[in-house]
Amino acid sequence: MRGLFLKERTLMELVALGTGAASPTLERNVAAYALLRLGEILLFDCGEGTQVQFAKAKLSMYKVSKIFITHLHGDHFYGLIPFLTTLQLNKRTTPLEIYGPKGLREYIDFMKRISQVGFQYDLKITEIDEEFEGGIIFENSEYVVKAMPLLHRIFVLGYSLEEKEKPGHFNNELAEELGIPSGPIRGEIKNGATVTLENGAVVTPEMIIGDPIKGKKVTYCTDTLYYKNSIELANESDLLIHEGTFDPDELEKAQQTKHATSLQAALVAKESNSKNLLITHISSRYVGANRNLIKKGIAEVFPDFTIAKDLMRVKI
Repeated sequence: MRGLFLKERTLMELVALGTGAASPTLERNVAAYALLRLGEILLFDCGEGTQVQFAKAKLSMYKVSKIFITHLHGDHFYGLIPFLTTLQLNKRTTPLEIYGPKGLREYIDFMKRISQVGFQYDLKITEIDEEFEGGIIFENSEYVVKAMPLLHRIFVLGYSLEEKEKPGHFNNELAEELGIPSGPIRGEIKNGATVTLENGAVVTPEMIIGDPIKGKKVTYCTDTLYYKNSIELANESDLLIHEGTFDPDELEKAQQTKHATSLQAALVAKESNSKNLLITHISSRYVGANRNLIKKGIAEVFPDFTIAKDLMRVKI
């Protein structure tokens, strides 16, 4: 996979906390991915045992600012209440945001009530109902998070995080050659202004500043059939994390259970023009002699793929 272990400085890193399907095994925990970005952690799904996986990965739960739940099947959110409770026990005070399908709030309120526990930190829950057709669910000055419905047995969401463009590099060497003095004038150019120097020369930002730097994009699609929305959401992703619960020969089983095969994950990566593919949500049947069945035929469709493993780290 050409982009998984980049040598250049990276602002984002993905940690696979749970890469299995349905129930945990000794090799794979159930669904959870931590996206690390500039000291912040965004958590995608929170299956049973996620907080244990945080400890194994040597990650701080307290850096999690947002949690995105794909759907309300237990292997994707049964670790949520223990996670939230541990934050409370350790006296978290910073706010926490949770996004996911309608029903999340009812579940959290129910568990708090029967456990007689409260959270001292501010918990902001944003529920997305089944009429949602896709779009931005969070935006700040640095990145945008989008969600889009996928196709499973119950309502399920895929998510993408895309960094905003950054200004291009200011060429200080060229600025010296053109006689642009240090100080406010250079600041004006950096802010997009055209300036006239004392010698009458006109300098535009395009003369000094390089092209804008495109931000990185990560997309997470799990528990879904091969589906057009996955392709649209993942368009031009630097990394697509897509389920491949079954090997290509188990297409009928995948369709019956509303899952995708590993080969279908490769097709989504190819058709979305993604750079790299991480195949996740692997059935427990793929161990021992069956381990490599999940890879069958993928390289011919999309060579830049990796089968996810618990606790692996991916630089983006």
